[in-house]
Amino acid sequence: TNLLYNDPKKRPRVFLVVSPNPREGKTTLAIHTGVIFATSGLRTVMVDTDMRRPRMHKALNVSPKNGGVVPYLVQGGVVTDFINPTEVPNLDILGCSVRPPNPVELLQSAAFRALVNELQSRYDIVLFDSPPMLAVADCRILSTYVDSVICVAKARQTARESLRESRR
Repeated sequence: TNLLYNDPKKRPRVFLVVSPNPREGKTTLAIHTGVIFATSGLRTVMVDTDMRRPRMHKALNVSPKNGGVVPYLVQGGVVTDFINPTEVPNLDILGCSVRPPNPVELLQSAAFRALVNELQSRYDIVLFDSPPMLAVADCRILSTYVDSVICVAKARQTARESLRESRR
């Protein structure tokens, strides 16, 4: 509820889930958030943009349709040919099983911008799972496409300085 109604002027629809460092719970939180949105009746798609260490499809036990997000961005086509439904009604996933040599270039491409627009036209909620914020530049690029960023911190593990740096 807080995510959807935090800004009274504009209801966010596109979210980016980040963390400062690896293994702090980004993917788990993204999946649980997606399930909550979907079970509340919102058509939701989760996109695995952690192209260096894609895990979302494994956690959901699906094989990314036609390779997922990377082949779609490189080859083009109809986005629905790359999206998997999940067992949860209203919840789909655009996974990632192909690791590209150039994730930053793909995220900065016109094809990625078109993908974001296409997903916004088809879904109520779009959730991006990203790589660790302090490790690579991907999050900074992805943040320009979204309405809201959700930063995950792991209790007794994430350093406060890492969170401060991530916020900056």
